[in-house]
Amino acid sequence: MASAVEDYLEISQLKHEYCYLIDDHEYDAWVSLYTEDGSFGRAGDDRAEGVEGLQYFANQIFDEMYEQTAHLLMNPVINVAGDEATGRWYVLLMYTDSEGEQRWMQGRYEDEFERVDGEWKLSAATVVPLASGSL
Repeated sequence: MASAVEDYLEISQLKHEYCYLIDDHEYDAWVSLYTEDGSFGRAGDDRAEGVEGLQYFANQIFDEMYEQTAHLLMNPVINVAGDEATGRWYVLLMYTDSEGEQRWMQGRYEDEFERVDGEWKLSAATVVPLASGSL
């Protein structure tokens, strides 16, 4: 069994990889970070659920909304309880939208994780937008 420090580092690494993969348009690899029934959504909005829903979100919705993105994570708070964990992070998203406008969004990720076959996976990722603007 991994120590609390190892769990913290593995979950943190998973979330950072998550950001790089979505920013680099490596959508299949991004989806692979989720559990089979994992989900993503904005607080209060519909959620992309399961492998097919996440692939549709990444390839159709995200890819059409953003020309370029850079997710910057800050202030992680990770709580592990056995094979489940939660994580909160501030996120600053710098992006160029599909119309070529450079913009930013500040928010918070509220995540849930599960250990599957000894490996941490995202079971639910929720972004809570807090502020946004133009550059």
